[in-house]
Amino acid sequence: MNILSVVFAIFLILLFVTILLTKDENSRQNILLVASYVFYAYADVRFMPVLLAQTIVAYSSGRVFSIRNTHFKKWMFIMAIALEIGMLATFKYDRRIMINAGGGMKAKK
Repeated sequence: MNILSVVFAIFLILLFVTILLTKDENSRQNILLVASYVFYAYADVRFMPVLLAQTIVAYSSGRVFSIRNTHFKKWMFIMAIALEIGMLATFKYDRRIMINAGGGMKAKK
């Protein structure tokens, strides 16, 4: 879905209207989360596992931050950032992942 396409414009208008009609803040956040997954899945489904893993790590880290002591938060923050960057770097630079995800797609060396 190119951001300059008619499909994207319709998607954005429908999303905007849905958000305006939704009163509950929690529901709005869930709608935006699902809409972002739909947007990325429409672009390329192969990236969905990475996006879901990133979401799980970020959400879990946030939950831990809200219930643990200050010293533990610092280390948890460092571990969460390292995990997020590590997942992105692995997905971006590991040639085997790119070949398998693309069904034989040629990866740049």
